[in-house]
Amino acid sequence: MSEIDEIAQQTGRTFRDVLNVAGQWLRTLRGADGRAPKLNRKQRRELAEQIMAQVGAEKVNAAYYTKRVADYRSEHAIAQFQRENDPLHTDQDTAADTERLDAMRLRIEESLGTSALRIEHRGQVVMALDRAARAPYTMDASFNAVFTPMTDRDRREARVAAVESEQWVSARTQEWDRRVASMTVDQPARPTQAPQLDQPQPPAPRSVSPVAQEVAIDQDFARANAIQQIRHVQYTWLHDKASGRARDPYGEIARRQAAEQAQRAGMTTEQVRWEFANAEANSRCQVSLTASSPDGSAQGMRGYFATEAEAAAWTHDTVRFNQWTPGTSLAVRARETGRRHPFYIAEGNQIDIGASVEDWHRDLNPDKAQPPDKDRKVEKTGTGTGSDDLERRVSMLQRGLDAVTADRDYHKKDLESVRGQLDTVKNAQLGLNQELRDLRGDLDTARADRDRYRGERDEAVDKLRSVRHEQQPTNGADKPRPQMSR
Repeated sequence: MSEIDEIAQQTGRTFRDVLNVAGQWLRTLRGADGRAPKLNRKQRRELAEQIMAQVGAEKVNAAYYTKRVADYRSEHAIAQFQRENDPLHTDQDTAADTERLDAMRLRIEESLGTSALRIEHRGQVVMALDRAARAPYTMDASFNAVFTPMTDRDRREARVAAVESEQWVSARTQEWDRRVASMTVDQPARPTQAPQLDQPQPPAPRSVSPVAQEVAIDQDFARANAIQQIRHVQYTWLHDKASGRARDPYGEIARRQAAEQAQRAGMTTEQVRWEFANAEANSRCQVSLTASSPDGSAQGMRGYFATEAEAAAWTHDTVRFNQWTPGTSLAVRARETGRRHPFYIAEGNQIDIGASVEDWHRDLNPDKAQPPDKDRKVEKTGTGTGSDDLERRVSMLQRGLDAVTADRDYHKKDLESVRGQLDTVKNAQLGLNQELRDLRGDLDTARADRDRYRGERDEAVDKLRSVRHEQQPTNGADKPRPQMSR
């Protein structure tokens, strides 16, 4: 069974209707050749209007929420299976699953308020989510099970469920807004020093157990990850706000989750607020690290830092201490905020990337490193720029130029390789065309031989029939039978 058939079974043929309408519209647009450029925004809007007109907005929304309920049930079933069968499943894992599923349900019920579904159908979705949370193994998440025919009593219960869902979403939204407002500020922060993390006095070396050391290391990693998550979500939120885009509810949820993650990592409210307020200044250097495994899978990591030295240190530690799969290739990009082209690029295997990052990390002095933007401010304010700052600036620009040149050479080699493959394919195509012409000539010859043999056969059959017709029987079989006298 194909994927389209599976989707059609789950959503009561609605997705199949949508696909049929979209396919017919695209075939009409592209014409007989079947080729056309990518759809622009106007064409996508016209396609959406066609789908809504022919299939119906309510049916499309019902099919969409059927899929969301099925996904929610599947996530609940996986979490319950791990909780019941995984011996290493801890209470922290259970709390994380509960938080993730609660956020998933909040997003679903938040979107119900702006959907085209009637209030009874919204209540059916809410009740289906309740059934999925109570019994994920036995709950039927098909279209007909979610949107069943309703009696008058069922309609009343569905309306009550829809109203309770709206009240729950409103209360959760207000609660999150209050919590975020107490942790974040939207105005640019003053250049104050970051609050110091609570560091207990180290005991005597003899009293530190290996378990306590491991717990402390895990706590440091958790804080570093929480800080990076705060910078990522806040930088994205500020970028969207500055570009004038519409308010994204998922961005607000991400900020709330980042604040909670930081609190679980042991950061105080003051530290969380400082990180949110200074996220823009702390994200001047952005590093992306992509690891491609031999099996074709890839994973990416991103870091935000106030100085180039911090970015180099993070990249150095990440490349050095991660347990990469043998044969993994790495790609590192480091750029300044507001600049399209990176100032550091490195691609290759683990050994080459490790050596390049080691040199980058060694060239920078963490005690004297300054944010990239600070160099430009010094150049603008006066001509008394120090020789160390100018040398560092020139060194960084030279690294950026070398990285762009290496990137260009890499793409040139890739282009030459693609052109060579294209020539090979063209030659193979020419050979296939010649073989096809030869086969067509052989086919024409075979057809001519077939027609000739068929004519000879028909001529022989006609001659045989004429000979049989000319011959007369000689045994008197052609005479009438004599009558016996009585």
